[in-house]
Amino acid sequence: MKLIIITPAKLLDILNFVGMPLIAIYFGCMFLYPFSAEQGDWWYAQKVWHSWQPLNASMLAFFSTIIAFNITRYNERKQRERNFEAAKAFLPQALSELATYFQSCAILLEEARIRVNSNSRKEPLQNPLPVLPTHYQKVFKQCIRFAEPEVAKHLAYILRQLQIHNSRLTDLYESFDEEKNKNKVRTLVIVPINIIDYLISLGELQALIHKTFDFSRDSAELDNSDLVLCDYQNAYFILKICDAVFSELITRTKELNGFK
Repeated sequence: MKLIIITPAKLLDILNFVGMPLIAIYFGCMFLYPFSAEQGDWWYAQKVWHSWQPLNASMLAFFSTIIAFNITRYNERKQRERNFEAAKAFLPQALSELATYFQSCAILLEEARIRVNSNSRKEPLQNPLPVLPTHYQKVFKQCIRFAEPEVAKHLAYILRQLQIHNSRLTDLYESFDEEKNKNKVRTLVIVPINIIDYLISLGELQALIHKTFDFSRDSAELDNSDLVLCDYQNAYFILKICDAVFSELITRTKELNGFK
């Protein structure tokens, strides 16, 4: 049996859905009807109000409660919007740091691709392992905390893919040091298609933050639509992927994502 959890926001929606029609019916029965029934007789209306005084007090309390809850939710929503705008102000800088990191990753992957194709893996890669920035973590965390669900989901997905990419890149980098890996029980075996797939994952990250830049800089709505082939192509150009692998990269991108 599935447990149904009613959040405070959902409860307030139920109160508004049920309470507002009840208040409208009460208003018609208690104010409009007494005057229309006796052709505007003031004393008759007062008699009706006096007779139903307990109900009137209860309805007044009920109406006041709904109003108070809605005011509280409105203030909370406005405060959340202000908090998000404050966190969003640091988002362009965080995205710029990630873009710089992606450029370094592309350089490392290109060297790894050349070394794998030439079967030269005994020596460590000459380019250093890119260091993942740390500033973006706090910024993303604050934005996710206060953002609307769609924006939060978009940023959370970038975080997950970024962690996966960084882990793969670290394993790739360490796999080129034969001296370091000779005593390991299990060594990662890299083949050319792995490098292509890593570049595609990097291209996806670049495309995602590229789509996020416009949103971070102004009040435009976030474009969280699915990536298309053109988004990947632009990302590969930004990352300066060499011409020698570009055609193969596009073919593999189409294959993995179902693009035509």
